[in-house]
Amino acid sequence: MTEEGTDKYTEAMGIVKKHSFLAAIAALSPYPTTDLVGIGGVQVTMLIRLSELFELSAELEEYKNIIIGALDGLITGKFLQGAASMVKWIPVVGTILGDIIQAPIAFCTTYALGRAMIHFCMQGVDITTVDRAELQGQAKGYIQEGKELLKQEGRNIGEKSKDKQYVKEAFEDMKHLLNSFAKGEEFVKELSKLFKGAYETAKKNAELDKILIGQGKEIKEGGKNARNK
Repeated sequence: MTEEGTDKYTEAMGIVKKHSFLAAIAALSPYPTTDLVGIGGVQVTMLIRLSELFELSAELEEYKNIIIGALDGLITGKFLQGAASMVKWIPVVGTILGDIIQAPIAFCTTYALGRAMIHFCMQGVDITTVDRAELQGQAKGYIQEGKELLKQEGRNIGEKSKDKQYVKEAFEDMKHLLNSFAKGEEFVKELSKLFKGAYETAKKNAELDKILIGQGKEIKEGGKNARNK
């Protein structure tokens, strides 16, 4: 079965793009609802929605293994160095540099994970049985595609992250879905810790703080330009 040109593929891509967008917002928005769901919660919700679409069944623990398997190969020092140059695509005023860089990371890793799942599902493969190295390799192949989409959507992400009503509705919907699973809230907290741990480790390896200082002026100028438009 080919990927493109089918209704199911189109619907699946809509799910992936929506949740990539929301993952970036989760990294930016200082609202209680986004904290409760977190980036990990957004990624799990995306996998659940894709599973429903492709009529698959998996347990929360299996979703966690999929995410960990992908993130181990995606959130690297090299990737974070590249992500530092992407922050200028998301003009958000008053956001701490260390927070804003998590937005492109969240967007691209969520997109790559979702695209990898679509690839396997469209081939009739149960993603819960895919070897970790194969999953990482497939996901890495979609990072550049994610970067290109982020460049197009960055301004919209910055604007939507400030829309309290939009954020509240989107994240409460995800929270409701996650809480329908036994121990869903505990599971999301665990995933959030894993994401932050992978980020902090890669950040240290990349000496990211030095790079972010160099990006500071460009981010501030982006914020000024956003206000003036």
